[in-house]
Amino acid sequence: MDPCDQVVAALSRRIDATMTYPRWAEEMNISGVVRLTLGVGRDGRPRGIRVTGTSGDARLDRHAMDTARAVTGLPDGCSRPISIPVTFRINRSARR
Repeated sequence: MDPCDQVVAALSRRIDATMTYPRWAEEMNISGVVRLTLGVGRDGRPRGIRVTGTSGDARLDRHAMDTARAVTGLPDGCSRPISIPVTFRINRSARR
């Protein structure tokens, strides 16, 4: 497996496990997909995070970036930028 594929998989899992849906976004019925592009430092942390595909809401975009910024312990060996989608989808049935 390509080392960059391993980083993408690990980063996606960690974002999914730690991401919270902002209460304000849920109350305003805001959802969307943010595409982030980033590199990984030798310390296993995301570096140079930027939005390359907006959700349409700058606050949701920032929330995705902040969530990715908090990730640690990513595998090394990927020397090129990677791109991942971060999806914010309201799931009202889960709140019953």
